Amino acid sequence: MTEGTLTLENPECLCWVVNLPNKLLTCSQNMLRLSTITLLLLPWIPVFLCKVTTEEEFTVLEGGSLTIPCHYEPQYVSYVKYWCQGRTKEFCTILARTDDHHLTATADQKVNIFDDPVQLVFTVTMNDMKEGESGWYMCGVEIGGMWNADDTSFTNIKVIHDIRCFL
Repeated sequence: MTEGTLTLENPECLCWVVNLPNKLLTCSQNMLRLSTITLLLLPWIPVFLCKVTTEEEFTVLEGGSLTIPCHYEPQYVSYVKYWCQGRTKEFCTILARTDDHHLTATADQKVNIFDDPVQLVFTVTMNDMKEGESGWYMCGVEIGGMWNADDTSFTNIKVIHDIRCFL
């Protein structure tokens, strides 16, 4: 097997430079071979470049509030962010979106979302949590388009009735 290096030349257009011994493939040269290599690497691109992250699990007392930070990469600054309840995007109930401007965030709302593009994080606050709201939730960045999946991160929220459950 031949070893070489792979360099991301421009993250916005996903333009790769592949440096193999005695061969240099760039965006303008050997586009067919480069496209083949890029397609083979495509499943790994989101792991390294396109990330939304949050904690794996949160625990909150019933009746309390919980604030969840969802961190994202700089290329997502202008994208719509969302928070939903469910384990998969297809079966997820959207609870808040950053483009939902008809509502002004107030402390008495059940779910608030706030995007801070300077810190590259959007935060979701869930108020007056109930035990029945325990389960899987998802931070997401809406990528859009038929061939582009949203970038998401899942977390499990446990709402407990008694402080002794923490111990």
